Amino acid sequence: MRAITSLTLIAASNLIAGAALAGDGFGDAIPSPISWSGLYVGMEAGYNWGDVDWNLNYPYAGPVRSDRKFDTDHFLGGGFVGLQRQFGHWVVGGEVGVDAGFSSQNIGGVDLYLGNDVGTLETKVGPLFSATARLGYAQDRWLAYVKGGYAGANISLNSDDGVPPDYYSHSSDWHNGWKAGGGIEYALLPSTSVGLEYDYVDLGSVADTVPLTYSDGSRVGPSTTHSADFTTQMIMARVTFRLERDEPVEPLK
Repeated sequence: MRAITSLTLIAASNLIAGAALAGDGFGDAIPSPISWSGLYVGMEAGYNWGDVDWNLNYPYAGPVRSDRKFDTDHFLGGGFVGLQRQFGHWVVGGEVGVDAGFSSQNIGGVDLYLGNDVGTLETKVGPLFSATARLGYAQDRWLAYVKGGYAGANISLNSDDGVPPDYYSHSSDWHNGWKAGGGIEYALLPSTSVGLEYDYVDLGSVADTVPLTYSDGSRVGPSTTHSADFTTQMIMARVTFRLERDEPVEPLK
């Protein structure tokens, strides 16, 4: 997934650089019909391909460590708000957003108690929050851009060994990481544009030591360690509404 991210960012960067090098021959004949400057809000929807890798250091498991990969592939939806400023062809700004819809998943048949393959593991990924900087290049009604910055989400992990009296474990931790990607927009109207964006998200790894409990929450005695990391790729279709705009910008001469 890292290789795909790198290729995407390189391609978007080359698109912006190529447009800049094209200079007068590319866009001086016709003034830009819109301005990309100002405050904007929008909605987005798409799909993600993601994994939560969970390492469970469980005291009664045989083997002692249980490693599982959870797929969070699912449709997503969300919204965003941003502010940007256009300088000639160049557009610089920042954006915050939230996306939800990452699927929860259960994996059964896990040995969590002395060779009994009846345990269950569950993972849940909460809404993804992000705050990114954007750099774009505008030509006529088109805007190509790259972006990058902070991303974070809460990840919950649960286990049940499945052997009466069942032992449970639960953790819920906030994961801090990063988001990078790029996209392209087309202005249907001076105040409205549509676009397509690709992002790669890495929320890193968080380890948490939690007690084993009975179903009523009372503690059994030993503890276990939940260690999880989350990465995902996202393809999102976007609709953007510019709430305040400058006058249309003439291309640089």
